[in-house]
Amino acid sequence: MDLDSIWQRWGDEVAEIPLGRVGLATVMQADGVTPVSRPKLDKVLERVRKEGGPNTPPPDGPPNVNVSRRHLRQRKAAAQPPAEIELEPVKIDRSLTEFDREADTYRTFVPQARAWVTTTGDAHRAIVRWYSNWDGEPVSLNGISRRTGLPRAWVIGYLRAHGITHDSAPFSSEEVARRGVDDLAQDALALKFGALATKTEKLSAKETSKAARSWWDFEATTLSRFREWMTERQDYSVPRLRMRRADRPFWLVTSATDFHWGMRSWAMESGSEYNRKEARRRLLQTTEDLASRLPGQPKGITVAVGSDWIHVDGLTSSTTRGTPQHIDGTPLELLITGAELAREHLDILATVAPVHVVLMAGNHDRTSAHALLLYLRAAYEHSDRVTVSADHALRNYQEIGKTLACFTHGDTCKPEKLGAVMSKERREMWGRSRHHVAFGGHLHHQRVREVGGVRHFQLPSLAAPDAWHAGAGYVTSSPGLMGVLIDMEDGPVGTIFAPVRE
Repeated sequence: MDLDSIWQRWGDEVAEIPLGRVGLATVMQADGVTPVSRPKLDKVLERVRKEGGPNTPPPDGPPNVNVSRRHLRQRKAAAQPPAEIELEPVKIDRSLTEFDREADTYRTFVPQARAWVTTTGDAHRAIVRWYSNWDGEPVSLNGISRRTGLPRAWVIGYLRAHGITHDSAPFSSEEVARRGVDDLAQDALALKFGALATKTEKLSAKETSKAARSWWDFEATTLSRFREWMTERQDYSVPRLRMRRADRPFWLVTSATDFHWGMRSWAMESGSEYNRKEARRRLLQTTEDLASRLPGQPKGITVAVGSDWIHVDGLTSSTTRGTPQHIDGTPLELLITGAELAREHLDILATVAPVHVVLMAGNHDRTSAHALLLYLRAAYEHSDRVTVSADHALRNYQEIGKTLACFTHGDTCKPEKLGAVMSKERREMWGRSRHHVAFGGHLHHQRVREVGGVRHFQLPSLAAPDAWHAGAGYVTSSPGLMGVLIDMEDGPVGTIFAPVRE
């Protein structure tokens, strides 16, 4: 029996009493389940101390031996047979069963007891139902022994005499003969629904509690800080640059993909120094350089956010999939300061032209990227210079003049498949557009290629290599910020690259 099943079945009882290791093992034996090893029992108890049971909060204190013993005595006393059982010793060695329809009693000769065992009809039908697997949780031989008070060997003889197995229907043969098929089918269905409802209720309560706890943690530690930060800056406004009008209308697309805010790289180990101070310097320098290299004022700027903007995900020092990382700060600190820096980056670009923000969640920050987008939506809710898309999909789209642009990090759908995927997901937009482009990152170097009818722009990273990348030899690419110029009629017509200056 796995640990989650043990917690689901006995977690409430352990949390409410509370029970220790011996108590839990005794309860499992009383219910006909062979106890697992001591380390596994300890893991279940540790989970109960932290989470409680499926429907019970964690215990207030440690297990009490006297309380546990009293509970186990009461539990044993409650597990009595549904009716009195009489034994009639005989000196014969043969299996016999008799059913008295008028008295509704069964007489069963059990060779192991060398006696006739008399049970009421209710007791016999209860044994059949307990041992049947129709509800998905059959009672074991030990469990029936404890419920009826019969020795385990006698239970085996009793079941064998009547031909009762786990695969048997939850009805006695006499009941099948007496009642109609439709009536029995309804009862069997009721047993199924009863078991399903019990399991569903337990799972629902568990998921609801887990979701509520996760949201409360996120709201208490993150959203409240975001609200406080925005409240302090209500009067902030972005200035606008005076730039010459471009000869032909164009749009700028850019993204600081694989920025890895909070990554810690030590020069003595990796050959490059990278921390929050250096990352901020690189971002602001290349953002200003990119704006200064524009051939004129664009009609607008699309910025894809996320895409491994933050080095770790959520409130742990690891990626979304759990790979540990060296970080410069706490996970919460990186999330909040990363959001502040993203706004500073967007404010610089908003001085040039109206900015449209789309999500491009990465494999390092898949969850934190959604939190970043929510923050930016709230921060720019009343802005006339920055609009933030509310689309949280892994692939986001925008029509720019005669061009359909797709934004996706690159760790899920590969460039070779994007043509078919884009034409399927955005069929009408695909048909209206003369040009089809896609933007991504993930590989930390720039590359432009056409594949499957889509021109794919793989954007570079601003980050320096960390110890792992340096050790693997990924040190040849030039860090910088790339912008793609999209003519409103002719599609992509050029790129601008702002390299990181030492």
